[in-house]
Amino acid sequence: AQCNERVSSKLLEGAIRTLRKHEALDENIDITYSPGNQEMPLLAKILAKSKRYDVVICLGALIKETQSDSNEVCLTCNQSIASASLETEVPIICGLLTSDNAQQAIELSGLHQGNKGIEAALNAIEIANLLKQIQEMEPDHSGFVNKNNEELMDKQAERV
Repeated sequence: AQCNERVSSKLLEGAIRTLRKHEALDENIDITYSPGNQEMPLLAKILAKSKRYDVVICLGALIKETQSDSNEVCLTCNQSIASASLETEVPIICGLLTSDNAQQAIELSGLHQGNKGIEAALNAIEIANLLKQIQEMEPDHSGFVNKNNEELMDKQAERV
């Protein structure tokens, strides 16, 4: 989201750096800006419906001291993104940073406490890899996947 650009840009930098570190190619990373946090779910849904993306990552910052309805915006945004992801069957990662004030937002965007953009990118990579593994499993004659289930569970347990 373009609002709170100082913080949002740091989230984006962290996400891109993480995707590149995990071998994502620049030509496979598209960046689209929504005017604000409330517009992110619709934009994410449209991008997911295009089926051009394995995962859509939404990044934005919501600072409570500057937005009186921040709790409602955050809840609506999270619910709408989850709904869009389920409807489109494309993972949409919500990287909406919420903070009490601008200083806390800056800290949460990478200066002291880590970068939520990095966290969102890692979640995107993990779900994309998991879905790829599931798609590569062979269904048995009943249509249910049973081959390699133990292997998949072991791999997921190793990551936790």
